[in-house]
Amino acid sequence: MKKLLKLGALVIIISWQHASLHAQKVTEKIQKKLAKTKVLVVDNINGTVTIQGSNNSSIDITAEKIITGDSEKEVAQGTKETSLAMFTRNDSAIVHVKNPYIFYRHNSSRRRNFGGYRWDNADQKDTGYNFKFNITVKVPQNIHLVIHTINDGDISIANTQGEIIVNNINGSITLDNVVGKTKARTINGQLKAKYRQIPNANSSYYTLNGDIKVSYPQSFSAQLRFKSFNGEFYTDYPIEYLPTQVTQNASRNGKKKIYKINKYTAVKVGKGGKVFKFETFNGNIYINKQR
Repeated sequence: MKKLLKLGALVIIISWQHASLHAQKVTEKIQKKLAKTKVLVVDNINGTVTIQGSNNSSIDITAEKIITGDSEKEVAQGTKETSLAMFTRNDSAIVHVKNPYIFYRHNSSRRRNFGGYRWDNADQKDTGYNFKFNITVKVPQNIHLVIHTINDGDISIANTQGEIIVNNINGSITLDNVVGKTKARTINGQLKAKYRQIPNANSSYYTLNGDIKVSYPQSFSAQLRFKSFNGEFYTDYPIEYLPTQVTQNASRNGKKKIYKINKYTAVKVGKGGKVFKFETFNGNIYINKQR
């Protein structure tokens, strides 16, 4: 048990199960501590990601690794080949899936919206097994977060104060009792956020298929821009509609100018201020006062 208290200590507990008459399943519990960094990057593929702000001075990672396949041989291969890489580099703690058929390459642009790293498509070989990681991380509250997952899992972040960049594909995003500048995006899922303080920088929220529900303190002041193809915008804040924005763009030959109308509806809450942008294709947008 004392090893759990040391930075970098890794604990793995393995359990085999018969998932059905033919399918096989093995689960592992993984635990590791990393030293505190400025940024945490979690790049998952299949599974949930849960981030919990705490008074910890370290980054505490707990993960459930699940491998399934049609035979014990396939599952054993998946268990051997698939792991969770966890390490620190420069100002960041990095957590990502490691597998010989998936390449995780450093992004030289170092843009935070890509977490400094990007997934590249690789050999589409049928391995005969599937993998999933459900990842929970307890972090210092002021850490900046860059969090991703793709399939079969939601992302939840609670009790943090740093900047949040979060992306999902087939799952929801929930932010609770957070503070920092936010860029949140999912494709098929709900997007919910509750702020204990007003973010001090422009923020954006997007989902293709789902509702956006965000609540701010009653003292909220900002400029809101919203757009929905099949949905409505609702708020219980008093609002003032702003003029439609027109942006000027030069044509390729530079001899004439094209005026493009911004398709977002803009309103002001309170005295205005930072710009918060909300967009969904199939869904409603709700911006409410905290009760």
